[in-house]
Amino acid sequence: MVVVSAGNSGPFCSTVSDPAAIYDAAFSVGATSSSDTIASFSSRGPVIVDGSNRMKPDISAPGVGIRSSVPGGGYQGGWSGTSMAGPHVAGLVALLLSAKPSLRGQVSAIENVITQSAVPRYTYDGCGGDTPTTLPNNTYGWGRIDAWAAYQALDVHQLSVAKTASADTLLPGDTFTYTLTVSHTAGMTDTHNVVLSDTLPAGLEFVAASGAYTWDGSTVRWTYPTLAAKAVHSETLQVRVAASASAGTITNSAYGASSDEAPFAAGAPVSVQVAPPVLTLDKTASTYQAVPGQVLTYTLRVRNGHDFAPLSALTISDTLPAGTQFLTATQPFTRTGDTFTWGKANLPARAAWEVTLRVRVPLTAGQTTITNAAYAAFSAETGKVTAAPVDVAVEPYALQAAAAPGEGYAPPGSPLTYTFTLTNPHPFAALSPLTLTVSLPPQAALVDASTPYTHAGQTVTFTAGSLAPGGVWTRTVTLSSTLTGTRTVTYT
Repeated sequence: MVVVSAGNSGPFCSTVSDPAAIYDAAFSVGATSSSDTIASFSSRGPVIVDGSNRMKPDISAPGVGIRSSVPGGGYQGGWSGTSMAGPHVAGLVALLLSAKPSLRGQVSAIENVITQSAVPRYTYDGCGGDTPTTLPNNTYGWGRIDAWAAYQALDVHQLSVAKTASADTLLPGDTFTYTLTVSHTAGMTDTHNVVLSDTLPAGLEFVAASGAYTWDGSTVRWTYPTLAAKAVHSETLQVRVAASASAGTITNSAYGASSDEAPFAAGAPVSVQVAPPVLTLDKTASTYQAVPGQVLTYTLRVRNGHDFAPLSALTISDTLPAGTQFLTATQPFTRTGDTFTWGKANLPARAAWEVTLRVRVPLTAGQTTITNAAYAAFSAETGKVTAAPVDVAVEPYALQAAAAPGEGYAPPGSPLTYTFTLTNPHPFAALSPLTLTVSLPPQAALVDASTPYTHAGQTVTFTAGSLAPGGVWTRTVTLSSTLTGTRTVTYT
């Protein structure tokens, strides 16, 4: 390794101009003072005498007020010049070689140890376009040498490992990607036989990995012959959340890296949340108390309760409740017998979808309960979902009847008229057939009645074909009696 003083022609730029300091193969050294600033006399780069515009010096070392050996075997202080700085660097090279003999002949490795362990120094000289943050620069090179840091860098190799996940909340069956990064954070030379490994936790399934890897059923490994100082290497690992995974946290902490020179370095745990898909179904009726002939509207509503994941291949099905007549339904639908089905390709997270089914209660329905229990929803992610039955009570309208005597009193032998009123309270259904039977009290004689009627003994009967919705039917009966006292007329 050739260590050369940069020269004492500073402070101007491009004053490194003499062989061998100008050459790329030479490790050129500038001079610094006790305050760690460049000496005014220290030559600066870049090299222009050979047209290379090469950055120089490569490194700096103390070169002002140096105590040095002098001819005759003594020592003397106060010596300054890059010729004082160069021996510092040559001595450091010798120190490194004595500490690690395997570095002999590895010029680039030695230079790398020295430059990467140096104390960074910056300048406003601006030589060669340097800025105040340029490193290396044409004044100090990589900075001022640090012998202790260089020595430590020889044998201390350290790796660090980091890991990220492409998603933090997932569904069972989802695929996502881990990115693992191994960094050679300490050590100035290559480290060898680097092994990066990751053991999958329960709930995750291996899918694929980048690069050249091995997989033994639980652990994936990548192996690199070397990893340069400060080098960073990344790999990707594709995994799938098991379809059987329960809601909760899956933590991956069994991963790390090691090498021949560096101990195993574990990475920080990385966790993902498993949130199973959520499909809810509910059904409502437009009323829960109906009468014969009334129209019922059932509304079926599904909701995707997941915060971010859509649901796919959705269907809603409903079976026509027994005792009802189909009218219409949300389009489009398919009908198979009494079962109606609606489909939807997907339902975004937190979104809802609803359909309706309209039916009529038969006019002939008696007092009953219409139960709708055969309905369900389905998605590819959740499977079948059901909900509680929906009951509608049916209560038929009753014919309303009233009767009243005209005066409430009549002398013996005088006529007395009774008025009978039948009312159909149904808003749209007629009542039929109608029969009104009036029973006269004993010793009472029929005088007259609304026609048509039939009279047999003490019974008067009226009939009608039907009574329209909201209709009123009135019949009268006039009778007389020679007896005194209260007499009762009954009717059905």
